[in-house]
Amino acid sequence: MNTLKKTFHITLGVLLLALGLLGFVLPFLNGAIFFLLGLILLSFESPYVERYLRKYTSKNRHLEHWHTKLDTWMRKIFRATKRD
Repeated sequence: MNTLKKTFHITLGVLLLALGLLGFVLPFLNGAIFFLLGLILLSFESPYVERYLRKYTSKNRHLEHWHTKLDTWMRKIFRATKRD
């Protein structure tokens, strides 16, 4: 069951990243939200991605606010535990 959950997080995370990248090109799609959601999902399974997110979102107060808010929301939905 744990392997299925990990595979789901990685697959959905990559799909959201791709949608986010597409959103950066297409003017009618907000790519930043999808890109951030994809990185948050990937951070559930990868400590490297989690460190990357913390490092780069801490440089921008607005981005850090949205990262914290979306991370909390996604962890409630997917019942993921927070790594320290």
